[in-house]
Amino acid sequence: MNETIKIIALSIALTALIFLLSIASVVGDFKLNEKLLALHSNNTDAFAITKQIFASFSDFSALNVDSFAAAENSHLDDVVSVLRNMSYFALILLLLWVFMFVNNAKPSIIIIGSALSLLALGLIAVMNFDVLFSYIHQPFFSSGSWEFSASSLLIKTYPIEYWQSLGISIGLRIAISSLFLLLIGIYWSSKNYK
Repeated sequence: MNETIKIIALSIALTALIFLLSIASVVGDFKLNEKLLALHSNNTDAFAITKQIFASFSDFSALNVDSFAAAENSHLDDVVSVLRNMSYFALILLLLWVFMFVNNAKPSIIIIGSALSLLALGLIAVMNFDVLFSYIHQPFFSSGSWEFSASSLLIKTYPIEYWQSLGISIGLRIAISSLFLLLIGIYWSSKNYK
């Protein structure tokens, strides 16, 4: 494989890893989710429901929150499935990236990958949240299966403000990880040229 193609492929894969691992670390942070629910949820059972969702994710059981309508439970099952598949994909990508990086280690890969992450984050940050929310859902869920009325219990449990705060938390994690890796890449690059 051409050297330039390897660097580009590994840089793009690093960008994907930064995003996927940041999403997984925020979504999987139960204490953070508890804090965000306390701030934004209108459902006093939000913590218990979120615990059920986390349990469903880890033990592969079907989700059935008694207070939710069938369509809401179905969507949450789909969400758990998407998150589980995203985790598998991130693990496989991480293993492949490490294997490829060990054989092609260059600071430029780290610098380009982290810079691409910051650029992508900047582009996402200027998007309208409702548009972004739709873009995130469209590839993973069938049309209409993820849109609920404002009066639905699912939306009262996880209102838009919750998702905005979760998005900000993910963005901060991406930014911190990217800046850290960028500094490592720059430091490593400066050591190679001395």
